[in-house]
Amino acid sequence: LQFLYFIGETNEVLTACQYVGAVLKLCISCISLETMHLMHGKSHVSQVRIWFDCNMSPTPRECLATQLRNVALRVIPQEEVVQLGNAALRELTETIIKHTKCRVKSWEKAGSMGKNTSICLKIDYDLVFYIVNGEEESGRFLDDTEDILNLHFHGTTPEDVKKKGRSLAFNFRGFMFDILPATFLHENREEQVKIAIKKKREMADNTTWGPTLAHGTVMFMKEQDGFCHELARLLKLWSKSVLIPSFFNGRSFMLELVAALVSEEMHDTDILTGLCAALVKLRDFRKINKIFQTKFYNERDVSAKLKKSTPLLLDPVDPANNLLCIRSPKKEANLECFGQCAARTLEAVELIMKGAKPCILVEIFRPQPSPEVALSFIPHEWLVGSPESVSVLPQVVQPYAIIRSSIQLRDHSKAAELTSHVLCGLIHAEREMVPGRAPQKSLESAIDVFENKKRTWTPSKVATHESKHVTMYIPVVEDNTLKHMRSSFNIKENPSAPAQKDSKAVYWQTD
Repeated sequence: LQFLYFIGETNEVLTACQYVGAVLKLCISCISLETMHLMHGKSHVSQVRIWFDCNMSPTPRECLATQLRNVALRVIPQEEVVQLGNAALRELTETIIKHTKCRVKSWEKAGSMGKNTSICLKIDYDLVFYIVNGEEESGRFLDDTEDILNLHFHGTTPEDVKKKGRSLAFNFRGFMFDILPATFLHENREEQVKIAIKKKREMADNTTWGPTLAHGTVMFMKEQDGFCHELARLLKLWSKSVLIPSFFNGRSFMLELVAALVSEEMHDTDILTGLCAALVKLRDFRKINKIFQTKFYNERDVSAKLKKSTPLLLDPVDPANNLLCIRSPKKEANLECFGQCAARTLEAVELIMKGAKPCILVEIFRPQPSPEVALSFIPHEWLVGSPESVSVLPQVVQPYAIIRSSIQLRDHSKAAELTSHVLCGLIHAEREMVPGRAPQKSLESAIDVFENKKRTWTPSKVATHESKHVTMYIPVVEDNTLKHMRSSFNIKENPSAPAQKDSKAVYWQTD
């Protein structure tokens, strides 16, 4: 440090300067301080200006670690959005419990929202109802609930309520609720899980017992520390940049368990070290062999065959559920894609830390594989709007889009959903890199990163959002107020992209 000071008592000034410099080390590159009387026996105030000279800029590694930690906070759902979701949740549960003919003993807010690991890109609720004689009554409960939703929630359309196997999906006030019936077994949550594990093991057809274990998954993740939750959110944000078009069952829970595994193995809480360790796990997923220490079952409850399985990431609540079990070529392809993308991200991080690549946060969340390869369409002729009040469209609590009826986009709905999630993640990265940047500018930069091209954005007096094939609505916070931005584009078919099935994504609506 180099100091320029104006005062008589040199030794005391240097002591004060040295102390301040130690406290602020690596935090600032230039600062002007005004300090009060440093001289012995002097009652007057002396002003001292201290200049901290260079050699204090954060290293690329420190810069990246700080940005990652801030982004992990940015992607936590806004309190206003959480309040809206919880209000919808209460109305939904109260109505179902009041009108169902089945005996509901309790209910559980499960999934990412229940475990406090959700991110603002996609806010879903898993709503588990514990029913007396649930084995026999689950089908009746779902039929009952479907009638209740159509009868008691005004404006509900057939598109809003979908049966998905042994669950019911309900799109309500911009949130997706997965309603699942479960068998009530015990008042105590921990005992409920232990009895369910035993019954599941005894049953020949044990596929219906998953929701009955919901208490356990929520308890396990809530017992993890803040670092684990922070890392889980970052992994989920990163996973949104991985353009896997097919449905990946257990993807979110797998990432949460990878975060728990890394948190258990680490001796500090450095978020960059944690993220890199988690990406290494995903890159080398075939090497994972983990049975968590859990209060719900003992290791002797795990079958010898399962213990020998590789890879192995055992559900801490279900001793028969291996999250990395490769049951199909599609599951293997998805895990391989995750591994390859994790390897590329690790290479980018290594170059940034070596100083061979600029410290650009978006490099970690850049879409991969390339959209030209992964998506079924090629977006073009973009139009970006400025932030608008949510009072116009109050259901904009997470990214969604309107697909114009002038074109047939049902085969492209999954690709469109992926696009909205990647852009929303890139906006958070852009706004962290350039604090104070206008949301509209961040979205424009995010689109440039998404397409890997730099363009000049100019005002348009002719183009309208209504004239485009697709319009995305992306929630943003400006001046501590929740707003939304519209981004629209036209599309053309991508002949080189792999065939994709219609995902019937619930956040996409037909105009």
